[in-house]
Amino acid sequence: MCGRYLFSNTDNTFINNIKKYYQNQLPFEVFQQIHFDEIRPTDKTVVFLNDENNKLIPQVMSWGLTINKKRVINLRNENGIARHYKPCLVIASGYYEWDQDTKQRYLFSTSNHLIIMAACYNNKNEFAIITEEANPTLSKIHNRVPLTIKKDEITSYFQGEIIHSNQFSIKID
Repeated sequence: MCGRYLFSNTDNTFINNIKKYYQNQLPFEVFQQIHFDEIRPTDKTVVFLNDENNKLIPQVMSWGLTINKKRVINLRNENGIARHYKPCLVIASGYYEWDQDTKQRYLFSTSNHLIIMAACYNNKNEFAIITEEANPTLSKIHNRVPLTIKKDEITSYFQGEIIHSNQFSIKID
C-alpha cells in the first residue's frame, strides 16, 4: 500500500460525526493539528481502539511507527510484526495506490465510501496500517493492499482472529 488515504468524505455520516466530535471537544489550536482529509505519513489523525464493551473509541495518533529509529507506515501481515503491537482500526473513505509502472494514482474505495483497515499502534500514539499481498485483480495496480475487514468482523479483529481481508469489495475509481 502506498502512503496516502482519505479520511474525510462529505457523504459519510460516520466520518463527519467524528470530525464534529473533535471539533467540539478540542481547543482550536489542537484540532487544527489533526488531519481529516488526505492523510499522509506522519500526519496526526483519528484511529479507533476497542474498549472493554467492544465499543470503538476514537484516538488521535501519528501515522508511522518508530521501529529501529525508522518511521514505518505499513507492516506486512505475513511476517507477524504487527502482533507485537496493540490492534486499532483506520477508517477511511478510500486509499490511493500508484501503479508501479506508470506512476498513475488510483483511488480505491467502496460503494458506501467506508473502508475499515486493520492497523496497530504503540505506546507513543503512533500507528501503522497492516498490509497483505494483493489479489490477482488488485495486483495489476500494486502488489500490496491494506488488510480490510467488514463491520461484523471488528470484534474478531480485536480478538486476533482476522488473518485475511475482503479485497473483492474494493472498487478502483
